[in-house]
Amino acid sequence: LFICSIWFLSTFRIGETWFWLCSSSTYLWSNAFLLLLMGSVIHEKHSVKHWLIITVSSIYIGGSCGPLSIITLVILAAMILLTRMKWNPFENSQTILKRAVFSLLVLLLAFTVQYLAEGNRIREQFFREISLVESSILNIKMTGIILLKRLPLSLLISLALTFPLLIAVKQQEVSFTKWLRAMTLSIIIYFFQFI
Repeated sequence: LFICSIWFLSTFRIGETWFWLCSSSTYLWSNAFLLLLMGSVIHEKHSVKHWLIITVSSIYIGGSCGPLSIITLVILAAMILLTRMKWNPFENSQTILKRAVFSLLVLLLAFTVQYLAEGNRIREQFFREISLVESSILNIKMTGIILLKRLPLSLLISLALTFPLLIAVKQQEVSFTKWLRAMTLSIIIYFFQFI
């Protein structure tokens, strides 16, 4: 929910891509499956149900929504990297590592099938081709605009909306270090959405 609220609060205008990613009912299913996927990857219990949810969610996200697939791949890669570096807020790191690697592979396979599909070749005919340099310049400009204009306000609002999380953490007696790692991971995920 924190990530979804950040996407929504980071919108500049009604016609922007991320606004439609968050509000369009077509892509809402992909966001719902993303929440199911992440919940199942970090869940503590060992269950076949979680592996099934991970498989279905990864296939659905990878096959239906390209931008969200790339973001999810980056998030899963970051989770794997942080787990391998022993820098994660979760106690069952080996289970999370196995689930994240499995999810990354299934999602990558589904995304590859979706990307190589004939429909994408047909759609490409209607758009002007841009070079890698031109694309990089546009991405750098948009990232600068987002970091300088939108980040301060949306980050403050998002952090204010996480106060219920702080209260819940204090009630469950989770160490401050684990909470700080979880919040750092959330902020890293926030920055990855603009890459």
